[in-house]
Amino acid sequence: MTGVTAAASILVMAGANPLIPTAFQVTVTVVSLLHIGLLIGLAIWLLMMRSLTPLERLTGLLIGILLPILGPVLVWIVLGRTARRDPHSL
Repeated sequence: MTGVTAAASILVMAGANPLIPTAFQVTVTVVSLLHIGLLIGLAIWLLMMRSLTPLERLTGLLIGILLPILGPVLVWIVLGRTARRDPHSL
């Protein structure tokens, strides 16, 4: 018996349904989707801010990538106070 089938047979014997995700899998999925959504929102926001320099945009994007969940929020707080949105942009 291989390792995969042995693990599956243990789950079946324990009464766990392998088709239903565990709480850990659901949590990881939700956190990942939240991080991706915040990164997309941050990237759009950084592109719309005409008053930011390219270095500020790159730094904000890197912080957003390297610090999951907290990074985009910090960038919005810090750069949002100094940046002004161009009224003629979309």
